[in-house]
Amino acid sequence: MRNLKINNKSLVIIAFYLFCLSKLGATNYYVNDGFIIGDVFCVVSGTTYTGVNSAGRGLSPSTPVLTLRYLFTQYGGSFASGDTIKIDAGTYSVTGFAATDEANFIVTISGLTFKGAGVGKTIFDHNLHGLNADYFMWIKASNITVTEMTVREYSGGASSAGVTVASVNTGGQAFTIGTGTSSISGILINNVQMYNNSGTGNAAISIQPMTTATITGGGSTCNAFGGPYAGGIDVYGTSINLTINKYLMIYNSKNSGFFGGGLYSYAADNTTIINVSKTRFYSNTTSSDGGGMCFRGGNITIRECLIDSNKATGTYGGGIYITSGTLKISNSKFIKNSGPKGGAICVNASEGNVNLTVDTCVFQSNTLIGFSDIYARRNGSAGYTANLNVRDCQFLSTGSGTNYNIFNYNGAAPVSSGAANSINVSYFGTAPYSGGVALTSNSLSTNTPLYTPSFSLPNFSGPCGSFTLLPIELTRFEGDCNNGNVILNWQTAKEKSNQIFNIERSGDGVNFEIIGSLKSAGNSSQAINYTFIDDNKLDGLAYYRLSQTDYDGKTSQSKIIYVDNLCNQKSDSEIAIYPNPTAGSFTLDIKLFQQAEVTIEIMDGVGRIVKSLKNIKYSVGLQSINIDITTLDTSVYFLKVLIDNKQSIHKLIKL
Repeated sequence: MRNLKINNKSLVIIAFYLFCLSKLGATNYYVNDGFIIGDVFCVVSGTTYTGVNSAGRGLSPSTPVLTLRYLFTQYGGSFASGDTIKIDAGTYSVTGFAATDEANFIVTISGLTFKGAGVGKTIFDHNLHGLNADYFMWIKASNITVTEMTVREYSGGASSAGVTVASVNTGGQAFTIGTGTSSISGILINNVQMYNNSGTGNAAISIQPMTTATITGGGSTCNAFGGPYAGGIDVYGTSINLTINKYLMIYNSKNSGFFGGGLYSYAADNTTIINVSKTRFYSNTTSSDGGGMCFRGGNITIRECLIDSNKATGTYGGGIYITSGTLKISNSKFIKNSGPKGGAICVNASEGNVNLTVDTCVFQSNTLIGFSDIYARRNGSAGYTANLNVRDCQFLSTGSGTNYNIFNYNGAAPVSSGAANSINVSYFGTAPYSGGVALTSNSLSTNTPLYTPSFSLPNFSGPCGSFTLLPIELTRFEGDCNNGNVILNWQTAKEKSNQIFNIERSGDGVNFEIIGSLKSAGNSSQAINYTFIDDNKLDGLAYYRLSQTDYDGKTSQSKIIYVDNLCNQKSDSEIAIYPNPTAGSFTLDIKLFQQAEVTIEIMDGVGRIVKSLKNIKYSVGLQSINIDITTLDTSVYFLKVLIDNKQSIHKLIKL
């Protein structure tokens, strides 16, 4: 057999041939820092390759390159639609292991995916280097996905990326999305955290005209921490379609006349559409107007959101400020927002017509001088109109004198200012106040069933400097009354390193005590249901929340829900369980007032059915059913009884 001799030139040719073959289909590229700790894509640490040794590097888990910048330099011109750039766990920084400037990436090839190992695991940290010049990425092509990473401490934007809209350069500090001159679509920013970016007035993410994008999971957090300007997301111009879902807009701030600490939109007409759902706006601030959000035009929908503790110190709108456009808000809660005029919402039709609909929302503890939920005014001399429809809402703040829930400006100066054209209100409970007077002429009490916010939002822990996005995705948390008990049910869509849930109760919504605990699943990517019964309920209104603890000791709290005292209402049947607790079997007595079909299920703490008796027909009268649970482990279980599909749940203790 003849010896096969391969020189360096042959290796280069072979590597190039293999690379060309790989382009026939989608290609995976691999980037890794100098370590393999926590890696999920690569089996070795990344290396900077030069000369003949660089050919074909970065194309396998065993040959990752050290930096994203190196990958762009080596292969940027060869990227093709469908390619995925996998960036493993590690910190990629100008002052990091590779001392490479990981900034100013311009994406012009459609169909690429940039995939990290997770929030807080794959971290692009620019350490505020290259002040006001270096952004992370400018996306100029369609169908781009950026997922599972943290982007922090970039200071670029206005001078280095973006287009000019209304004489303002609109580049984002971390991400600029769109070209402003041609349409791009299919942009997905998924589970990416923008953290502590600080620049010259624009937000961490800037959406340009003629762009369709979705931002879901993750969040814009602490942008401007350590700097005067920033904000969460800016939207500039027309023909934009932006969806924001399950997002955290936390601790963002703007200064020196910039609007919208969390979310800002400047749109000339209603061709810009923004849909926001299941998002938490918490403690965003501005020295101007719109602490949480500011909308200057556009067609905006907000649903199942919590707008909490946002603040404007300029003139208008602690939670939301709108000067033009159409805004629809539904199934949301405004709490503890503050602003000089409009603690929760300010309508100031000064740049165009405003049509505001607030449907099935709760307002609580929003402040002005005393408290203020909604403030309305318009520029009458310019011919602008303001119309407000507030439907089936609940105003939990009460007072008199200068306090008010809804205020319609009707001052004499300036002459161009005046009251909204119309405000129509329907409400639960106490009528909202306006200047100390309950609204009666244009409002009415509603008979619609009382709305209790029960949406689930992403979780976080800690202030800026120690801020953490938490891994539990709570999709449902709700309470109900049944046979004298309060039944709490919640569901997680995914869990990671979750150790325990503590159930907390309060009589005033402020001071909570732990009333029980449930061990969680730990790690899961599937929906898991939990149930807890409070059989020692408070008289009157009771508030509940969940406190979740990870294995590393990090904790987070859920939203607060409340349950009205309906628990003493008599049910259609009488049920008794004895003995309870039991070491073996127990008897379930059901007194029926008519013939019925009964199903009995015993569930453990995570909602799994461990024993069941289904679809048994019983006649009128007392039915005694003996159930053996000798084989079940010692624990607390839940006995669910369905009588003709009417459900009751009872705590069952196995000794």
